[in-house]
Amino acid sequence: MLWLLIAALASVVSGQFTIQPDNAKGTIANKDLLMTCQYPSYFKSVRWLGLDKQAITNMTKGVKLDKDGRRGELYLTLVNVSSDMNGMYTCEGYDTAINQTVAETRIVTVFEPIGFVNPKTEQTFELGQTVSVICQVSGNPPPTVVWKQGTQSLEGTPENSRIYQDLDTNNLIIKNITKKDEGKYTCLARELSKGQTSGLLIFVDVQFGPAGIQVPKMVTGVQGGDVTLTCNATGEPEPMYKWYFGDGMTFTNTTLVKDGVSVDGKVLRVSNVTADDAGKYTCIAKNIHGTDSDTTDVIINVPPTISIIMGDSVVEGDDARIGCSATGIPPPVVTIFRHGVALNSSQLSETTPMTVEYNSGEAQIRFNPSSYADSGDYTCIASNSAGTIEGVIKLDIQYAPRETTLPEVYACLNEKAELSCIFDANPKPTLTWGKMLPVVADENFLAVFTSNESVGVTPDEAEVTMTFTPIVPDDNLSVQDQGGVLMLKISEVNEESYGKYYCRASNDHGEQTAVGELMMAMKSSKPLNVEVVDTSTSQANVIFSPPSNIVSQISRYLISLSSGSELVVEDEIAAGGDGNIEGRVLKYSFGGLTHDTEYTFTVAAENCQGVGTTSDPVSFTTEIITEPSIVNIESDSLGKMSTSYALKWSDLGAGGGKIKNMEISYKQVYDPVIGSNKNMTAPQPITIQLEPTDKEFVDKEYLIMDLDESTEYEVSINITNEVGSKTTLFVFTTRAVKKPNERFFDHENDKFNEKSIQAPTVPSTTADEEGTKLATGATNFLIIGIVIAAILLLLIIIDISCCISRHCGLTYLIWSSTCGASSKDSMEVKEGDVEEGSAEYSKDNKADDITKVGNTEKQPLDDAPVPNGTTSQPTEETPLQPVVTPKVTENVVTENGDNGSDVKASLMQNEQPTPANSPLDGVAEPKDVIKPDDVAVAVDNQASTVEETHA
Repeated sequence: MLWLLIAALASVVSGQFTIQPDNAKGTIANKDLLMTCQYPSYFKSVRWLGLDKQAITNMTKGVKLDKDGRRGELYLTLVNVSSDMNGMYTCEGYDTAINQTVAETRIVTVFEPIGFVNPKTEQTFELGQTVSVICQVSGNPPPTVVWKQGTQSLEGTPENSRIYQDLDTNNLIIKNITKKDEGKYTCLARELSKGQTSGLLIFVDVQFGPAGIQVPKMVTGVQGGDVTLTCNATGEPEPMYKWYFGDGMTFTNTTLVKDGVSVDGKVLRVSNVTADDAGKYTCIAKNIHGTDSDTTDVIINVPPTISIIMGDSVVEGDDARIGCSATGIPPPVVTIFRHGVALNSSQLSETTPMTVEYNSGEAQIRFNPSSYADSGDYTCIASNSAGTIEGVIKLDIQYAPRETTLPEVYACLNEKAELSCIFDANPKPTLTWGKMLPVVADENFLAVFTSNESVGVTPDEAEVTMTFTPIVPDDNLSVQDQGGVLMLKISEVNEESYGKYYCRASNDHGEQTAVGELMMAMKSSKPLNVEVVDTSTSQANVIFSPPSNIVSQISRYLISLSSGSELVVEDEIAAGGDGNIEGRVLKYSFGGLTHDTEYTFTVAAENCQGVGTTSDPVSFTTEIITEPSIVNIESDSLGKMSTSYALKWSDLGAGGGKIKNMEISYKQVYDPVIGSNKNMTAPQPITIQLEPTDKEFVDKEYLIMDLDESTEYEVSINITNEVGSKTTLFVFTTRAVKKPNERFFDHENDKFNEKSIQAPTVPSTTADEEGTKLATGATNFLIIGIVIAAILLLLIIIDISCCISRHCGLTYLIWSSTCGASSKDSMEVKEGDVEEGSAEYSKDNKADDITKVGNTEKQPLDDAPVPNGTTSQPTEETPLQPVVTPKVTENVVTENGDNGSDVKASLMQNEQPTPANSPLDGVAEPKDVIKPDDVAVAVDNQASTVEETHA
């Protein structure tokens, strides 16, 4: 019984193993599994046993052992578990409490998800074969396999279907596969116990040999060009191509073509072909499944060549013949053209009788009889499908001079003059210049040549007659041939130069004479088409054309512009170039005109005879200029700047005129120390004047520098043009300076963090005349505290001195009250004492005078005069205000707060002092009268002063 009791107690206190995880069934394959065996400290020889019940060591394959004796834990890691590791694993050890070995087991089952072994997502088969689409599936538990095409299940069997699943291999069998069977199939694996499903998409590619080969039935090329042959065939895989040249399909008389074949062999390009390249070309397509071929004919055309050109040269009236012939493949068509028109028999007329003959490759024309009009160049054009060629046929018809002309010419004395003799003759005639000169009549017959007539006169009919006299060139006369036109040039016209001139043309077939006259030039007629084309406020453009009949060279045009009876512009334009060509347009521009003014414009041409007729006047009015409009100001473009501001404007509103200048003025209207105080006296504005040449003016932007941060400014922009000016007001506020972030160490998260330091709402920045800036923030409060302490100490010293020397002040009041002094003696205020206690102080020859508070023996500080001259007794509601003497730098104004202790520094330059003998001179007002927004106290280094300013 005792042994059983001891055993029972031992079993109660005995320990046991704890294995984690509690359940190792369903372990995912290909991952590591950690099992922990926890045991009490009195266990000995704790170890893991494997599937074979043998102890596992670090030498055992596929496992790792580790131990933590302090915690009483033995670790077993199964590395990259698989189904062959399925089974029971045991943790055992010797329990010293009960003196026996104990154990705890875990069953490991490995779960392998569905997988596909060596998956082939694209499988290729030959057309017409029975094929097996492979799909090998793995997994534990083993999955089942079904096949689908799209959404349709393939459930056929070998007995009832061409497409079915092989149950032994799970592969898909397709009998006599066709191109329609090509496409996507899904091998779908399912495992019901774990609810798994997975699919593999397989593309079935059906291939076949070349088929449907195509080449052009016939290809035509041109000699010297390129011929391109293309071969196309269907087949999978893509066939390879070869080209052969020669007759027949047996290729016994053919040659493999290597040059000019593309990389894939589909295209054959024969370059610079000749007639030898014509013939049959065969294309063969081949792949692993078979071959196919087709043949085409290549024809090479030859461009035409003109082989014969036949011209003629005859005298007008004789028969003439011209023609040409050409060769080529195919035979060309030959046509004769003149002046771009094809000649044919339908063009026969009485003046130009001709016969046109066109045969294969030949053309011929006969003229019977010929005319001077038939003379010239003819074009022979031969063309076929391979090209076109042309040649020139010359027909030379010789004829006497005809249509000889000599235009009239106008010239001034001492000027140059040119006469042009224009003629038509073949061959080129001999030209003779002559002039009709007077001769005395005699008994001989006189011949006078005029135009084409010969007029005979007798001596009795004309005593003096005009006779054709040849001109002999000299220093003043010269004859020149310029492009088939014979020119008679006179270097300097004199009185004898005027008159009729004759030009006589003659060749082997006849002659002809033309007459012209050199006349005295006249003044020019008026210019035409005068018009004002556009105007502005200060400019205008006018146009006009030369006179209709320029009988002499125009030297210049005289321009005139007037306003009312006043001549505004008088100018000239040289008449070179277009100025002497009728119908051309000339232009003149006026500038510097007055706006909204009517002007009248005229123009006249001048030649060697002087100024001609003035044109009809044309009036116009310049556009009006108005005063400038308000400037369109844009916002600050600098973003984060706190002491600068960029003024930008998009429209200056010039009013139609030119802007003369631009003034920018700015002043401070908001003081960050005092606060929002719209009624404060602002400093004098700073003015910047911009000229149109300034960069800021051109770029439409001006940068204002050296501003106080977080401060409101008023900007005035004044624009001035020819007739007036306009001012635009604009208010902006500068930005506050952003303080840097503060870094601190976060012990909880073991890292550095940043804490944003907020900038003060109204930072204060002041500056003296040299640009020195005072401290802000905490430094200001320190200075204010020191100043307040100094003021209080000074007030106590003054009050004690007043009590001792003058029997006045707060100390005297307390003493008199406690010692039984009369209230009448302590409170009485005499008018004379007030005046005697007042003192004036002015700085010599300075504009910023201030009033100094003086101390007198008869003036107590019990009473203070109010602004209207009456006295006020101090009460609890209106206690006596102490005199404040803050310590500040020169030209700095401080403000007196409600309780007399809040003093803040503010930059208030150009302030006006309180006038001398002011009711507030030397005293402090009661609290209900003095307000922070109305009174500022200024203190210099010598004495305290009280100054009142009203914004």
